[in-house]
Amino acid sequence: MRTRTTHDIPVRLAAIRRDFDRWRRTRQGRSRIPEELWALAVKAAGQYGLNSTAQALRLDYYSLKKHIEAARRGPPRRTTP
Repeated sequence: MRTRTTHDIPVRLAAIRRDFDRWRRTRQGRSRIPEELWALAVKAAGQYGLNSTAQALRLDYYSLKKHIEAARRGPPRRTTP
């Protein structure tokens, strides 16, 4: 089984991976991934595919899939009283 190296990752995806790595180094405890990073991951998955993006960014496949589905639904609607 061949392991994927950084040389196999497209340049844009590698840049997003560096953003995630920087956040992982500086986060406090087990804090949640910021929405800005999720948005980058969702956009990348649209271009590079769900599985490739999850692997490259070291994200849980199903968590990324949920964020993609949520992005497709759009922002929650507000009802007026």
